[in-house]
Parts: sequence; C-alpha cells; structure tokens
Amino acid sequence: MPKRKITTKPPEALFGRVVSILDHARANVVRAVNSHLHLSHD
Repeated sequence: MPKRKITTKPPEALFGRVVSILDHARANVVRAVNSHLHLSHD
C-alpha cells in the first residue's frame, strides 16, 4: 500500500477559516433579525 504524504496547514489558516465562518453566521443573524423586525412592524 503506498504511503500518503500528510500535509498540514498552519494554525493561521484554521483561524482565518473560523473567523470567516463566524462573520458569515453573524451576517445571517443580522439579516434574519432585520427581516423578523420588519415583518412584525407591518
């Protein structure tokens, strides 16, 4: 069985990915809250 070379990414790459996920989640929450508030005031 051939051996696979395992490559690892630096911790900064993981941190950047986590920041990106949190930013997208925050934007989705803001959008959902704004939509809900808009609908509740009509």
